[in-house]
Amino acid sequence: MAGRWRNLPNLFLKALVIYHAVPNADPTLLVGNEVGVFACHRPGPGAFWELYEVGLPEARITDLEFETRTLRLTVATWGRGVFQILLPRVLTKINAPLLAFGAYDNPSDGYQHALVATADGLVTEIYFGNPTFPGLGEGPLNAASPLPGLVVGIAGYFNPVDGYQHAIAATRDGFVHELRYGNHFDSDSIVALAGYFNPADGFQHAIVATRDGKVTEVFFGNPQFPGTGVDVLATFPIDIVGGFVGVAGYHDPRDGFQHALLATLDGALHEIKFANPAQPGIFVDPQGPVHHFDSESIFALTGYFNPSDGFHTPLLLPVTVKSPKSPSATQSSPAQAWTCLRNSTPVLCPGLLATLPRMVFSIFWSCSPIAW
Repeated sequence: MAGRWRNLPNLFLKALVIYHAVPNADPTLLVGNEVGVFACHRPGPGAFWELYEVGLPEARITDLEFETRTLRLTVATWGRGVFQILLPRVLTKINAPLLAFGAYDNPSDGYQHALVATADGLVTEIYFGNPTFPGLGEGPLNAASPLPGLVVGIAGYFNPVDGYQHAIAATRDGFVHELRYGNHFDSDSIVALAGYFNPADGFQHAIVATRDGKVTEVFFGNPQFPGTGVDVLATFPIDIVGGFVGVAGYHDPRDGFQHALLATLDGALHEIKFANPAQPGIFVDPQGPVHHFDSESIFALTGYFNPSDGFHTPLLLPVTVKSPKSPSATQSSPAQAWTCLRNSTPVLCPGLLATLPRMVFSIFWSCSPIAW
């Protein structure tokens, strides 16, 4: 065998190990002989062999043992002891020219993270090394907004104060840029959740309300822009609103906004408009709360935009329905408590949808006054 590999010493081979440094690529061959361990990264005719002497003494090799899960190579020698070496592993291949590289460990998710900046302005995250979830994941962090200028350095870290992972990139034009991503919610902090797909941006969206009064958007699932984004839309004062009891979310193609509806314990129905490319910004209760109910009367909330009638329609499940004349009395007829509002923007018209053990009400409104 040694005669076929011309630059490998023509000595008796004691052991052979094959491992894949790059998945689905040519394997690396490791052989032990009378003088040490030799490695060949591209086996075949005319292959080049080199002495793999990192941390190893010059000695006769008696055995090699390779652990595929940990990439740990154990080398037994004649009279010089037993040695272990961690073999290199290629995590992934980046096609664009590389400009900078950084790495850090995140104790909050158990992964090791590598940040790679490329000439196309993208910062790609590679996460790996979690023993509970073996494997590797990767994806660009800023596919929608590549960095301007050439990156000359990048660093990353996890901040336990805000719950975000941070990537800091310096560009040749003198600017330092920050990317925040990967926020995990605290345990037991979520009180309400809604989800929807927005065909306008190709993302799936989740609206999350938490006990601290924050309303957070999480967007994901766009195959053209892999990864997950997290944005805090608004923070409501818990001492005033009392907390959240329901969330609804949807995209309105008519006004170009995504809408989040939130029912709070003080009986208010709030609206947040955001993510309109033509009108950047986040608008919380632009016309004031959509409607007020009796305090702690809302039990559940969902909602949607109906393109056939142009209305936004939240569906609410009240705990009790009280008459405005007698707050302690349970109302028997919804018509006595609800009336259509005129000459106001937005226009509201509550209506009874169904009679159940608890009644379900619909409030629908439009963006312009309608004569009822």
